[in-house]
Amino acid sequence: MKDLSKYQPQAVDGAVIAWPEHTPPDREKGKRDIHFTVAAKKVIETEDGRAIRIAWAKAQEMIERQQKKIGREERAAKRKEVQKSIEKDEL
Repeated sequence: MKDLSKYQPQAVDGAVIAWPEHTPPDREKGKRDIHFTVAAKKVIETEDGRAIRIAWAKAQEMIERQQKKIGREERAAKRKEVQKSIEKDEL
């Protein structure tokens, strides 16, 4: 617990993945104490694991780009539709 920068919520080579659990405070009895436990595991990434992680990251990046492209196309289509309706109203 000395170096908290090593604790990560996702798997990264050399990082410690931790799952904290805690109890809620017993405010009915006027107590604010919270008890917590941390289950932690140190992760060492294999070459296969690194290749899979990189492939998934690239796939996610491609999906995000495609979603942004679709969003831009939809906004452009709506702008054209609004422009057409404005032109019809002016006539």
